[in-house]
Amino acid sequence: MEDKLKNLNEKMNSTLLKNLDFNENSMMQVMRKVKESEKPQNSSFFSRTWKFTLSTVVSVFLLTAVTLFAVEQITLTESGDTKRLKENLANKPATTTYVPEKKEEYFGKMTKEEVLTKMINTIDYFETAKGSFEEYTHNNMTTVEYQLNMKKPIGGFSKTVHVPNGKKNSNVEITYYDKSTIWSISKENNSYRKIGYLPTATCCTLKIEDAFSTESDGANMTSYRDRPPIGMAQNSLFPYEIASNYTRDLERWEIEKQNERVLGHNTVVIKGNLDSYASEKHSSETFRFWVDKDTGILVKYETYNKNDEVVNYLYPKELLINIPIEVSKLKPDITKYKNQFDINNESPSGEKKFLAEDNSKVALFVVGDELEVFELEEKGIKNIQSIFNAISLKNAQQKYPFLKLQKEPTYVVFDNKKQIFNTSDYNELVKYLKNLKLK
Repeated sequence: MEDKLKNLNEKMNSTLLKNLDFNENSMMQVMRKVKESEKPQNSSFFSRTWKFTLSTVVSVFLLTAVTLFAVEQITLTESGDTKRLKENLANKPATTTYVPEKKEEYFGKMTKEEVLTKMINTIDYFETAKGSFEEYTHNNMTTVEYQLNMKKPIGGFSKTVHVPNGKKNSNVEITYYDKSTIWSISKENNSYRKIGYLPTATCCTLKIEDAFSTESDGANMTSYRDRPPIGMAQNSLFPYEIASNYTRDLERWEIEKQNERVLGHNTVVIKGNLDSYASEKHSSETFRFWVDKDTGILVKYETYNKNDEVVNYLYPKELLINIPIEVSKLKPDITKYKNQFDINNESPSGEKKFLAEDNSKVALFVVGDELEVFELEEKGIKNIQSIFNAISLKNAQQKYPFLKLQKEPTYVVFDNKKQIFNTSDYNELVKYLKNLKLK
């Protein structure tokens, strides 16, 4: 009742009293009546009492009638507003855009430990991303376009265009994913592959001392955070491997510049020397990274030979972080592609899912190193049919226990019948594949 009498004065003025004209002349008439009522009356006590009682009853009756009428009007008005509100909500289409919370950009000074910690934990520092970049490695040009949303609904896509060794013909691959499925679309073969996966929940920021360790034989061990299966877009958004290979040793690099703008983002610039493994793999001796201060995203990088010439690079074209993402853009349209084969989480086929389809080719399962076919082709290896890059060692161990994976990186080779090779050394893999004789 109390709520319904709120703003009663305004609502009565807009309904019952809106046509009442109370001017100066009306006021004078009321004042005369008041004065007349104040004159002594020669009436009896009983007459005066009766008149007072009657006046009181009439006043109460009128006040009650006015109040009930006003409350009824308010109820009708509120009911009408509520009804219209419900109708509008019912007719309003469901939102199709996720809008993340905006965050302030950071301009403070960072230590080397803070930079590296952010690079190996980028998944903690943003929710959505949209962008594109150009990456040049091993004499191959690759352009990558991507969008992703790491909140509900989870999903994303990346489009990768490979131009091997300056050739005119390009290889286009598109990857989509949601909370449980990956779709890999090959434009070259006009086909798609559907793979089920089990994303593992990320809990806590990974500390440097927990991420990097050394075995008794001196081999480096690395633990990685989980990340979405976003293909080569991870080289920029989730640069865990490159951070491990280039910056795990804090003594090998330094902060060159605390603040430099790149595509509207404030970055910290670091430079350093590659270790022997990375130097041999990437034909470089030194490197320079531009790391986004807010997220740890690798916005840009360059590697250099002994003559300080750029050998490999990643140059961004667009990078938008924590922006609204249209959910419909993250759904694949596979109606015009043929299904290469379908693998789901309930498949009992074990390692058969990774076998090569052709007896003259091999298929690779890789964890801990984002390996691409064109990289091996550049080394003269032409017998690779496909490469499956696992999301993380923990995820691969849970999903594929029959592979008996122990550490990262690991490279597993399959022919069309069984597993034929397993190593944690990239150079051993290259040597084996070069000498491999297939029918």
